[in-house]
Amino acid sequence: MARIIAISSSKGGVGKTTTAVNLGASFAVAELSTLVVDLVTDGGVADAFGFRRRRVAGISMAGEVLPEKLLQKTNLEYLDLIFSDLYDTEDEERFSRRLLADRSLLGNFLSQLKERYSFILLDCPPSLGTTAYCALGAADSVLVPVQCEPHSLKSVSAILKTVRRYNHNSGRELGFEGFLLTMYDLRTSLSEIICERARHLLGNMLFYTIIPRNVRLAEVFLRGKPAVLMDVNCPGSRAYMRLAQEILERREMG
Repeated sequence: MARIIAISSSKGGVGKTTTAVNLGASFAVAELSTLVVDLVTDGGVADAFGFRRRRVAGISMAGEVLPEKLLQKTNLEYLDLIFSDLYDTEDEERFSRRLLADRSLLGNFLSQLKERYSFILLDCPPSLGTTAYCALGAADSVLVPVQCEPHSLKSVSAILKTVRRYNHNSGRELGFEGFLLTMYDLRTSLSEIICERARHLLGNMLFYTIIPRNVRLAEVFLRGKPAVLMDVNCPGSRAYMRLAQEILERREMG
């Protein structure tokens, strides 16, 4: 049965989609069947694999068509996608209204796919609104990218409070897969300062793996390929493969 991981943060630009795409690809390279589900309006997941999105062909159809109808195969044998067909605020609000009307909709939809995969990764919007909150309801754990800059570190408290509130309201014990430092810049002392503060704040909830600033990761959305398919030996590819391994090791230890 798949482990469903919501990749979430209250802040945009911290590496949520980059993580969903490249972690998913790293799991697939390790021959672990993986599904990446895009819940964001900018369509970054489709861009990362060179696909053109189509309206009424993605996540907005959850609960209205069979899940198999929305699956998109990729160049990686073990990796599938479900695109976002949410193009703007109006689409997002319409989808949010459906989720508010049936808070179990996303979880019920994904439950029909759990036996197919080892991991299902949910690329959540850059907010903690209705869609992200319902993604928490569907997830087994939360992975939080934290950009190595001060404002991003401040956003950590928002996701901590949101998960605590969700657990209180739902009676579940949704936990954190981990907090992931991203966009680490070796040329500046600021990144190391943020790392030290994150270690002090988060302790063992912080992944050992750190994602560096790397041009290959930036090129993913331009070239339509995850980093591991462009250059398996680049720092970005190696970091996400280490992250995949760390997640697997944590699962074994847990």
